[in-house]
Amino acid sequence: MLGGLTVRRIYEMPDYYCISAYTSASKDELTNIYAKNVILAIGGMSGKGLGEADINVTKSLLDDIEVSYAPFKPGLTPIVCNEDLSALSGIRIKANVKVDNHYEDGEIQINDKGLSGIVIMNMSGFLDVGSKLHINVLDKINEEEFVLHFNEIKSLFPSKKIIAYLNGYINDKLADYFVKEIYGDFYDITLSDINESGIRNIYNELTDWCLQVKEICGFEYSQVTKGGILTDQIDDENMQIKNSRAVYAVGEVTDVYGKCGGYNLTYAFITGYLAGNSVRK
Repeated sequence: MLGGLTVRRIYEMPDYYCISAYTSASKDELTNIYAKNVILAIGGMSGKGLGEADINVTKSLLDDIEVSYAPFKPGLTPIVCNEDLSALSGIRIKANVKVDNHYEDGEIQINDKGLSGIVIMNMSGFLDVGSKLHINVLDKINEEEFVLHFNEIKSLFPSKKIIAYLNGYINDKLADYFVKEIYGDFYDITLSDINESGIRNIYNELTDWCLQVKEICGFEYSQVTKGGILTDQIDDENMQIKNSRAVYAVGEVTDVYGKCGGYNLTYAFITGYLAGNSVRK
């Protein structure tokens, strides 16, 4: 959008740029705007209904100025898992998540189809369909400490259910889920039924819960857009596109994005300032 207009194309003329734009929502009327400088503050495709950019229009504009760009994809977004997580829907857990050599600590939100929360949002940029997440729901609790505590409680309360014991460490729904995953129809067992190798197996399951990515949620669920104009195409001192006479790119239209926590807004403000200050001079 440009002052209520919907930009369609950008043409470079000998002494200025011609911006072709629709003047109405029906896109049946065109007008031309002429400018010596153009700042591409297009934004991204994320956040449906909040003024998101049109991916096809954005790609067309970037093609017009003959700049290289990475494919646009949703970033900071939830995921859908292959596993049935419906029994855990609605719970939040503190955990450590690993994907390849990438780690995140914090809160995970579980729904009936998959995972969200800041940890998953931050991890989504490293994920593809088929990726495996390794989740530790006993972060900062070592194996020997866990086993020692189990043996102490077992000696005092041998008839205590293993689900009740695990409730001291994790959410009750999560405890029920894991015990059923490990013991199946025999999930209603007591501490006296579990030997040391058994409790170590439970510890290993809780510290390396493996889930597989079925789907990365789309732009409508994402908080930021990945991809955009490659950084080697931009002068980082003023955000001017190097092969252009006077076209600048700021914010999400560039191939830069950060974690949750205001970093992407900060980047948009800083790059906007650099480009605007350069044009003003």
